[in-house]
Amino acid sequence: MTDTAPFKATGKELLAWGASAWRDLVGDRRGRTFFGIAYGVAVLITAAAIWLVAVAPAAVGAGSRDIAGRILLLVLVANLGLIAVLAAFAGRRVLLLARERKEAGARLHLRFVTLFSAVALIPSVLIALVFGVLVNRGVDQWFSANVSDAVNNGAQVGKAYISDVSRAMDADMVTIADQLEGARPIFNNRIQFSDALVQVAEIFDYPAIYVLNGRGEVLAQGERAGAPPYRAPPASMMEVASEGGAPPQDVTERPDAVRSLYLLRGYGDAYLYVVRPLQPGLIASMKNSDQSIQAYKAAKESRGRLQAAFALS
Repeated sequence: MTDTAPFKATGKELLAWGASAWRDLVGDRRGRTFFGIAYGVAVLITAAAIWLVAVAPAAVGAGSRDIAGRILLLVLVANLGLIAVLAAFAGRRVLLLARERKEAGARLHLRFVTLFSAVALIPSVLIALVFGVLVNRGVDQWFSANVSDAVNNGAQVGKAYISDVSRAMDADMVTIADQLEGARPIFNNRIQFSDALVQVAEIFDYPAIYVLNGRGEVLAQGERAGAPPYRAPPASMMEVASEGGAPPQDVTERPDAVRSLYLLRGYGDAYLYVVRPLQPGLIASMKNSDQSIQAYKAAKESRGRLQAAFALS
């Protein structure tokens, strides 16, 4: 009975075995070409998917974002299938090497193939696990109660401010209308009546007060220095005011202001029209806040697809 001499290899031979591990893993030249092209396609699809999930949604509307999200998931599922085919292809080659070669050198060669695959696979799996945990925690933070409250409260501040201004104007309109009832005898003296309107505007701190007819034409006006340009009320606002109920209001932009209209019963077909300026840019900021809230809600509704897209990529 003789002992089998252990297999020994020089450093150059070990390097040669390692260099050929990739060739044995993917087979002949055609197999290597297919493997390389498929791998490159998978990498490009994954990179594009990550970009679409992380960057592109900000540039599209809610409807387009929903369609794009569904298409993206289908593409990622197909990409996952492509990666599975590559893994099966590589696994098949490893099994063939294990079955066909029994000598010591072949076992060493197979060991190189296994180590080469493990070195490529294990870090990727670990990174994917860590990345998945971080993404899920990040998504949970994006849609947490604190973030949701901050997004909603940002828009509510402006709306609450305008609501306070509107309520104060409602009370002012009733009081001013009562005072103008006492000034009815001087209405035909437009200069004296306009001076009275200016005094009322100064008392209630309005830049301008107007008396209009049913067609929105100015019958009398009291404008202080710095008053915004006159803007006729819309026809719908005139119709509501003619019913004699609560003063209708119109929030306008450029310049930002709240405009209110009130029926003057003692003047016949006449209306009190006042303007309260707002902080410049407030209306635009509120519109941007509303758009941000809608985008946030759309993203929250697609939260599951977002996490699935990151998981598949």
